Amino acid sequence: MPSSSPMSMNADRSPVGRQGVVLLRATNDFPGDLQEVLAPWVIHRHGDGDPGPTPTAFLVIEDTDQLEAALAEGNERGIPVLLLAGDPSPDLLITAFENGLFAHVAVDEGGAWKKLLPIQLKRAVARVRERHHTSEVLDTLRRRHDLYHHAVSAAHVGVWDWDLETNELHIEANLKELLGYSDEEIRNNLNDWMRHIHPADYRMVMESAIACRDEGSTTYEVEYRVRHRNGSLRWLYVRGALRETAGRRRILGATTDITPLKQAEEALLEAEKRYRAVVDVQTELICRTRRTGKITFVNMAFARFWCTTPEELIGRNLLDLLPEDKQEQARNYLSSFSPQHTRKTELTEVPEKSGAKRWIRWSSNAIYDEIGNLLEIQSVGRDVTEQKLAREETLRSEARLRQILELLPAFVMLVGPDYSIRYTNSRFRDVFGDPGDQPCHKVLHGSDTPCPDCRITRALDSGESSQCELTTPDGRSWLVHDVLYKDPEGDSMVVEIGLDISSHVETEKALLKTRDDLHRVVGHCPIVLFALDEDGRFTLSEGAGLAALGLEPGQVVGQSAMELYKDNQVVLDQLKRALAGEAFSDLSTAGPGRTYRIWFSPIIDSEGLVCGTTGVALDITEWVGGA
Repeated sequence: MPSSSPMSMNADRSPVGRQGVVLLRATNDFPGDLQEVLAPWVIHRHGDGDPGPTPTAFLVIEDTDQLEAALAEGNERGIPVLLLAGDPSPDLLITAFENGLFAHVAVDEGGAWKKLLPIQLKRAVARVRERHHTSEVLDTLRRRHDLYHHAVSAAHVGVWDWDLETNELHIEANLKELLGYSDEEIRNNLNDWMRHIHPADYRMVMESAIACRDEGSTTYEVEYRVRHRNGSLRWLYVRGALRETAGRRRILGATTDITPLKQAEEALLEAEKRYRAVVDVQTELICRTRRTGKITFVNMAFARFWCTTPEELIGRNLLDLLPEDKQEQARNYLSSFSPQHTRKTELTEVPEKSGAKRWIRWSSNAIYDEIGNLLEIQSVGRDVTEQKLAREETLRSEARLRQILELLPAFVMLVGPDYSIRYTNSRFRDVFGDPGDQPCHKVLHGSDTPCPDCRITRALDSGESSQCELTTPDGRSWLVHDVLYKDPEGDSMVVEIGLDISSHVETEKALLKTRDDLHRVVGHCPIVLFALDEDGRFTLSEGAGLAALGLEPGQVVGQSAMELYKDNQVVLDQLKRALAGEAFSDLSTAGPGRTYRIWFSPIIDSEGLVCGTTGVALDITEWVGGA
């Protein structure tokens, strides 16, 4: 916007008599009538330096990309943020309201925004300046009452004088002009004036006048509709006072046209209805409270959570909804806000009225007035019970898997694409020592540079598993498998598993005579990794070796090993030994025509009791010739 425009000049003009200071964030593409609409406010463009007077509202115009930053700044500075935009998406509006957006004014072709925007700005200013929040309609009425009372007392605009003894009504010319008539067209008598009152309001006006005249009331105040000369209806606000001079009683008063305010009230109520409709369809729990916990607003989702209605909750204390052991925590949470720390997020356990426990993640925003008094705390709660339970189950599963990995008689290493070692089990550390921050090629081969034909790089590039043999400095031989792994964040890594095959070196040499046979055997990775609980039920069943048994990974989990192998006495005897806590290696024929070398290792709980067994089965059918 050019610096010479009327809007930018407002920042240099005296704020006396203006509504407040509006901090403006806008693109260059906004309604051309905006300068006229914002004339009653001192305007300061965002980013133009010190605005001088403290801003009382933050207006974002069409610049929805910057709305998040504006909301963060508005919340930090304690000033309401308004959005003037044509047709933003519902998702953007919902997110904005969750993050403290005060109001949205839609730019329409009919120009209704020109009337609604000043009302919303006045509401925003009132929110900042008033110590105790009331409804915007009552707030507008109070300001209108004070404005017109002072205007009538000081300027005598629309003054009239009703002589109760003669029933003569003297009406000033400017009051007649409100209805579009000249001074001569409406005579100074009560009947001439009363015939312009809307029929639906006539009785109310007369009863108010009679009450002032006959029932000892000293003031006369009423709002009613009149018919303008052009046929339109106008709203008048009338306020008078009973006076007695020289034995004659009369009512002196002033009348003001409040039609624009009435229209604004209707627009405001409609906007409130739309806002309430948006809030009430949310699944999040939304409420506003005082620092003491007194509830001032809840949406339908919040009320449903407590099995009641919004009307039953408003006015109650939030702390009364909680069990006694949770009240102190909630009280401390409400008391922890300050003008420097207006936003907080907390995960809390909240019991439902039915007694079930739910986990709610609360995002709260404290609203302060311009002198640092806390007005309200608005909280938005999202039920994360299912996610939390799922996360806890995931952690338990990870703990079980980590325990199994620690107990395996094979070494396990997780390597990143930068050759850094991300995880090792105890067997790996027994063989190679603690890797610390050293890369895998340094730990395994003592080399300062990656291997020329690195299995890690090959697995990352091709995505295919591979296997090889490795001889460690202690002379032991290992069958090493490298498998591509993607973590939950999508990062690629390689899992390397090494099985101690030292006792089978001679058998290996015999089998290595046929390189193609070895390549085929190694390429199919004949490994079965399994675990049994203390009752003999499978809790883990993984490995490509399952295919030889006609099984899929995880297929037998939950089933009884004793039942599956009830006709194989050799396997049953081995299972009994393993579940009794014995660690051993033996041959087995777990499937028709297949021979396996199986390593059993007991699982010991924290009390030293056997709670199951783990095992690694290596398909050595080809090695022993099917024997």
